[in-house]
Amino acid sequence: MEAILKMGDIVIRPAQKLDCGQIRALIQELADYQQMPDGPKIGADVLERDGFDGERPLFLSTVAENTKTNKLVGYTLFYYLYDCFEGKYLYLEDICVTEAYRKKGFGAALFESVVKVGVETDCSSMRWDVLKWNPARKFYDKYGATNLTETKGVLFYRYYNK
Repeated sequence: MEAILKMGDIVIRPAQKLDCGQIRALIQELADYQQMPDGPKIGADVLERDGFDGERPLFLSTVAENTKTNKLVGYTLFYYLYDCFEGKYLYLEDICVTEAYRKKGFGAALFESVVKVGVETDCSSMRWDVLKWNPARKFYDKYGATNLTETKGVLFYRYYNK
C-alpha cells in the first residue's frame, strides 16, 4: 500500500484490514487516556467488517506505522457526512498517537492525511469533537479550527437506543 508520508522509520498510510487488531488496541489506549476504559464496545472483527468488507465501508482510516517494528503508533478514523447547507464533509471520529510518539509531528501528519482526503474528495469542511479538558484542543487551535460551541453556540447531542 502506498505511503502518504514517510518520517524516518514512521510511514503514514491508508489502513488495511490486517491493521484492525492494532487499531483496536490504540482505540483502547485512547479510551484509557480519556478516562473511559470501558468505553469501546467493539472488537477488531467489527472494525474489519465495517471498514473493509462490502462495497461501501462505514469508515476510512490512516495509520502511522513504525516500519522497523511493523507496529502502529497512531491512527485516524473518519467518514463522510452531509450538511444541507454546505454539502459533503469529513467527520474525524478519532485521532490517536501512542504516548511515546507524541509531540514528534506524527499527530500533525495523521491529521493532515485526513485533511488531504477531504481536499481530494471536494469536502466542504472537516469536523470533530474533543473533550473540554483534552490538551489536544491547543493542537487544533494551531490549525485555525473553529470551536463551534463558542462561535456558533452549536451543541452536540447523542441518543442511545437501548
